[in-house]
Amino acid sequence: MYMGVTALGDDPIEAFRERLHGQTPPRYQRVAIEKLANDRYEVWVTPELCGAVVKFLDKHSGMDVFRGEKAVLSGCWQLQDWGVMDPERPRIEEGISGPYTVVERTPDSVVLEKGLDNGLTLRRQMTLKPGSTPLEVAFTVTNRGTKAIVPLVKPHPEFWLQGTNRAELWIERQGRWSEQPLEYPGRPPTGAEFLEPGDISRWAAWVPGKHLTIMATVPKENVGKLFYFFNIPNEHVNLELVPVLTPLDPGASRTMKAEYAVGGKKPSRM
Repeated sequence: MYMGVTALGDDPIEAFRERLHGQTPPRYQRVAIEKLANDRYEVWVTPELCGAVVKFLDKHSGMDVFRGEKAVLSGCWQLQDWGVMDPERPRIEEGISGPYTVVERTPDSVVLEKGLDNGLTLRRQMTLKPGSTPLEVAFTVTNRGTKAIVPLVKPHPEFWLQGTNRAELWIERQGRWSEQPLEYPGRPPTGAEFLEPGDISRWAAWVPGKHLTIMATVPKENVGKLFYFFNIPNEHVNLELVPVLTPLDPGASRTMKAEYAVGGKKPSRM
């Protein structure tokens, strides 16, 4: 007797194999990866998989905060573009689906584009310059339509906490870091809150048990809110930039630029 599947529906598996001429469908998918690297970091971008960044490896510590192959298989622990909840028609936020197109490529950067049905075009440029410089991400939304549109889209990074590890949120204002108390709208250890960008220059998630800091700069333009989301059971923290949500005129664009870095020091000691 064969081990495994012996029937499919009411048909013996051998009859099914005969219809396939002895061949079974492929059990894998080939995915193109655009790789960026410098002395400090290695980054993988997958245009076909919703344009997701699935690897952000700190070569010094060996920690990948986007989890590489497991991010591809799970759809978690990656940077992807998501919709923003419409306050007039609230529903659960979801990622922008479908492949992105590589429109520019240099040794230091890759630029992806995605057209949406509502007339918006998303453009995300990821740059990793030589040396030990951070990952730069420029997120641009352009209205290609004929009517003003509220750009309900944002970059959505889910950083892996290297396990179910406790994390802290730290904020930098005028060159000084301080810990931000976490809000728990539901049941701990899951926390979430919107923050006013104001005079915040950088923010970071600090994972004491792993000596891991995930840090991002806060753009001065086109950012309406900051949003953090800690989900310890699912092993991730989101540090999201929510764009200004006033209508975008036809032909107009808005860009948010941020830098992302990974380190081993507590923010207050940086």
